[in-house]
Amino acid sequence: MPTVIEDNTNLDELIKGLEYIESATITVGLVGSVDSELLVIAGAHEFGAVIRPKNSKWLAIPLHPELKGKSPRSIPGLKFIPPRKGKSAFLAKVEGGKLEPLFILTKKVVIPERSWLRGTFDLQSFQNAVMEEFEKGIYDFLNGELEAEQVLHRVGLRAVSEIKNRIVNNDPPFAALSGLTSSLKGNTKPLRDNLRFFNAINYAINGDVVA
Repeated sequence: MPTVIEDNTNLDELIKGLEYIESATITVGLVGSVDSELLVIAGAHEFGAVIRPKNSKWLAIPLHPELKGKSPRSIPGLKFIPPRKGKSAFLAKVEGGKLEPLFILTKKVVIPERSWLRGTFDLQSFQNAVMEEFEKGIYDFLNGELEAEQVLHRVGLRAVSEIKNRIVNNDPPFAALSGLTSSLKGNTKPLRDNLRFFNAINYAINGDVVA
């Protein structure tokens, strides 16, 4: 009687899963329906930007956190102090014969490139971490411990984690904030002040954004 060997390895399913993994696309960054303000912020940091006034002569930079988002026009009685001796022009409130500067006026603001996405992708440590997660995922998949899509989720999560860790630790460091910006934001680490931007960093698998 011939020997019958039963194959319980589900080879066809393994091959199908590996083909799915190979053909899948993982997109990392600001993915899906992200509002335009966040996209502008992300792009300005990623590539750098020069901001100039559109409908006025000056850009007004608030000198106090509570003035952030306010227009100088909404504050009555501000006095214009012209630039002199290498110092910037500013708008000030006059109280008791004393000037209290509220806004610095400038012709432009230069945001240096802080490539949180491309710059992180280029790091050998990032590439090693993502490849390590991928290899572990494939091993667990072949051992029947993970579904094919779960391998992709592990890779996406690791990539997002590495990007956020770099932002939190500022290592390798991004271009430093100016002294004025640091004092207004209350920290010296770039990209840390905007939690909406930080929390929006995510990944998608074949265009489907992770909830």
